[in-house]
Amino acid sequence: MIRGLFGRPGEKPVAVDSPAEIARLLKGGQGCLWIDLQNPGPAERAILTDVFEFHEMAVQHCVGQTNHPRLHDYGSYLYMVFHAVRGVLPLATSELDVFLGATYLVTYHEDPLPAIEEVRKRAVEVGHVMHRGPDRVLGDVLDELADGFVGSMESLDASVDTLEDRLFKHASRVALRETFRMKKDVLHLRRVVSPQREVLHRLSRGEFTLVSADDSHVFRDVHDRIARTSEMLETFRDVLSTAMEVYLTVVSNRTNEIVKVLTIVSIILMSASLLTGIYGMNIPLPLQDAKHPRAAFAVILALMGVIATGLLLLFRNRKWI
Repeated sequence: MIRGLFGRPGEKPVAVDSPAEIARLLKGGQGCLWIDLQNPGPAERAILTDVFEFHEMAVQHCVGQTNHPRLHDYGSYLYMVFHAVRGVLPLATSELDVFLGATYLVTYHEDPLPAIEEVRKRAVEVGHVMHRGPDRVLGDVLDELADGFVGSMESLDASVDTLEDRLFKHASRVALRETFRMKKDVLHLRRVVSPQREVLHRLSRGEFTLVSADDSHVFRDVHDRIARTSEMLETFRDVLSTAMEVYLTVVSNRTNEIVKVLTIVSIILMSASLLTGIYGMNIPLPLQDAKHPRAAFAVILALMGVIATGLLLLFRNRKWI
């Protein structure tokens, strides 16, 4: 789907979706042209090469949709790859490919992106959004992307805190699976955010003439928020690694407690078994020839109880129980 907007200072932005009209406005070299391609078909993708005449390698990367954040300078335009976070938990990302020229901005994405929709809505309702140039429109889009990352980090922070409490109070395999899944999400975002941070840093330091010095503060602000996101992801990674270690420690301690109880029970039963084994031998022993066998049996049981009580007192004195 091709969705285009074209705006000039003092005029309300108009919708553009025809390749012929796009080519005409592009040759005019005036105003601000924003073309958004959402899940385009082969015929719609053709405008990248036929109308804008982008480099073949850049178009291949764009259509491939398997790129890490990057920035390439092709002289008259910049090709960039960004990622937007979508969903809350589990977290996922959508790729956004961008071509930035002096008078145009082309955005390409397979999935619907709320950031694109929000900026497009503002551009239609508030005409001056398009009047500030394609680099500022890109800055607004990236600003919305950064807001998405900040919101996801807040949700992730709350989820990590809840998971920590569950692991400390009641370690379970379900909690362990959630920890693994959450750590996988964090590592995926970290692989995306770190290079995206570098791309934004290059845009904010005035390295490219296509980015106006008046708009560099927008990219600096976005860079700062993405940098904080990167730092939070590092913290989450450490916290989740610690949480997994806590889980293993809790399980190990629980196993040790169970083994300790079973060992104590085994020792007590072994002492009783020793006594019954002795009196089961075919040799004369005290109480075997007693005139009152019931009383002798009671004495032996009492002796077993005394031994068991003595062992329990010994274990408690040693603070083993």
